[in-house]
Amino acid sequence: MARGLRTVGLALAGLLLTISTAGCDIGAPNRMSAKIAARQARLNPPQFWQVAQLAPNGVVEAQLKVCVEPLHVAGFLRPAAEVNGRPCITYGPLVDTDRLYASGCRVDGEPFRLRISNAGDPATSFETWFSLTPARAPSLAPTQHRRYRRLGACPAGWPVGRQEIVAARPS
Repeated sequence: MARGLRTVGLALAGLLLTISTAGCDIGAPNRMSAKIAARQARLNPPQFWQVAQLAPNGVVEAQLKVCVEPLHVAGFLRPAAEVNGRPCITYGPLVDTDRLYASGCRVDGEPFRLRISNAGDPATSFETWFSLTPARAPSLAPTQHRRYRRLGACPAGWPVGRQEIVAARPS
């Protein structure tokens, strides 16, 4: 009896695994995933953006072009705060508007002040200012200033995520 139940249990587990992975794209993309990707591209086409990192005096330090899904543009407006690859976890009072996001955050218990602001039209052309200030050393607060400009549709053959450096100032 126990052996029969175990066999039925294994058969059910195999069936559940088959059902749960039936819709998954394991390995190489198949025709269905290609159709889904093509439909998504028609409904919400990828966008081609130029991104410039600006020096405090407004001179372009580096510039790249990137193909992104429209949803990812929100990441340009609100980048994730990190210190040495470690996420800065927000806490405390928060300012969250269309033009300003400000909060405290911690990395490994160390407090920081986070400030992200922007100006312009997020659909076509805008600038952002990002600073992450150590609470113990407020004078060490460099601000990253970036300019984003939508160039139109991604070039033929450019998948989402592809980027190319256009210009970089020698360091």
